[in-house]
Amino acid sequence: MIQTLPAVVLGHYTGWFHRRRLPAAGIIVGTAMVASLGFSTSVFRLQIGELTLPCYAALASLVVNLAVTVALTFLLNVIHTARGRDDTIEADYQEATS
Repeated sequence: MIQTLPAVVLGHYTGWFHRRRLPAAGIIVGTAMVASLGFSTSVFRLQIGELTLPCYAALASLVVNLAVTVALTFLLNVIHTARGRDDTIEADYQEATS
């Protein structure tokens, strides 16, 4: 559920992220982390050099997902990939009064 944050919440409310990015990176990383533990726990031991940190797999995968989303947005903007058309108009944001 946490993996929907970049695509749904940040993507829809900021409008900054590119529509063509790959939102599945965090899901793949999170699933691989939990699978490596035999699906018995969601606390993964993250090793950075000689330092070992307990890390909640969903949080780590969210960080990966955000990093990939930002990197791909920059890349797709640099190569001028079309963003698609936004048909939202001002009236779509107005409360209906009936």
